[in-house]
Amino acid sequence: MLAVISWQCDCGTHVKVMYETEGVSTVRCPNTPCGSRRLITGRVTSIWEDSGAGWQTRDVTNLIVPVGDPSM
Repeated sequence: MLAVISWQCDCGTHVKVMYETEGVSTVRCPNTPCGSRRLITGRVTSIWEDSGAGWQTRDVTNLIVPVGDPSM
């Protein structure tokens, strides 16, 4: 089953993700200098960012933190 969640990061960026309800993912904020992370209870399939110009699709592979990443 697919689900969607959205939030506003501490840096002000609005983020929206679509995810499968199985698994766990950690997502980096799409605003590169921010570095904030959010735990999603599911496997993320799509990410969008709205920094004021409308929703823009972002590359999921660049924003998912690998399991066991020491910088977590």
